[in-house]
Amino acid sequence: MNILISSNDNYKVPTMVMLTSFFDCNPEKHTVYMLESALSDGADAKIRELVGKYGAEYVRIHLAEDLFADARTRSYISRETYFRLLAAKLLPAGTDRVLWLDSDILVRGDLNGFYERELGEYMAAACGYGPAMREIIGKNAADLGLEHPETYFNAGVILMNLPVIRECVDEDRLRRLVTSESTAKFMFQDQDIANLIFDGRVQLADYRVYNCMIHSIEGTEDLEDARRNAVIIHFAGEAKPWKFNDIHFADEWMECYRKCFGGDRELKRMSYFRLKALYALRQKHDTSDK
Repeated sequence: MNILISSNDNYKVPTMVMLTSFFDCNPEKHTVYMLESALSDGADAKIRELVGKYGAEYVRIHLAEDLFADARTRSYISRETYFRLLAAKLLPAGTDRVLWLDSDILVRGDLNGFYERELGEYMAAACGYGPAMREIIGKNAADLGLEHPETYFNAGVILMNLPVIRECVDEDRLRRLVTSESTAKFMFQDQDIANLIFDGRVQLADYRVYNCMIHSIEGTEDLEDARRNAVIIHFAGEAKPWKFNDIHFADEWMECYRKCFGGDRELKRMSYFRLKALYALRQKHDTSDK
């Protein structure tokens, strides 16, 4: 498989844990393409060493430091996530497909079935959202003016059909979207741009299997289904397992972290739900004082 990632020094650790989980479940030989503009040589060397340990090829693609300098970011959306939008241009011309994986995911199974699917004239294969998010996502897709809002996808896991993208995507339009002032109103920044670019040309896969987002897990039945069937767990949003110890699948992520960095190495983490409760209490207190 061709795997596409992007990282910086702040995301080095989750990137390495994600790659460890991927290689453990997919032992064949792979090529990992790293898109970066601010990754130190030291961090790059550690990621390269990890990839080499699993017998995979590692290709570093260094980009200009001011690329997408005006792109909108958040605490959990970095400038580096925009680089994937240029994958068709940046990867070697003979590369037909590549699988983008966010750093905040955990791979739990074989991805060959997803990777080898027939894409035809689709630009990409990706996953939509579960019931918990569909109302929000539906409104967002409508606000974006998508012609095919039903194919709105999460951009954490994308199988890109590079020849079709090269043929169909207007790079000038893409760059205008990234730098446009209107993106300040976008709910999901780079993901919304990807949906505008790929509108109607995305083959949807089962989100419960290939992009199971923890905020889409509602109740015991959903959780048990995810534990049995999810090949990819996605810690989308602010609830990250390297910060919080009580979110779904944080224990599995921590196991992979220990395997990557050593069994006795620990992280200082806190309770996500306690933090939310304290925040809600403070909001209630502030409101009552007005």
